[in-house]
Amino acid sequence: MVMTAPATLADGRAGLARMRFTREADGSVRQVGTRSADGGATWQPSYDFTYRPAREAGAGE
Repeated sequence: MVMTAPATLADGRAGLARMRFTREADGSVRQVGTRSADGGATWQPSYDFTYRPAREAGAGE
């Protein structure tokens, strides 16, 4: 899934923010954020997160 929205850049200019969510083979979900200062012609990395399910209470403790 990809979501793109208007955003205010760090220097105050108008830009775009894009979030891309991808399910990985191990069941985790990767969220990669990018930003654009030129209307989407080019994109710069902003962040890269990986989400994994929490372990159940008592599992492995």
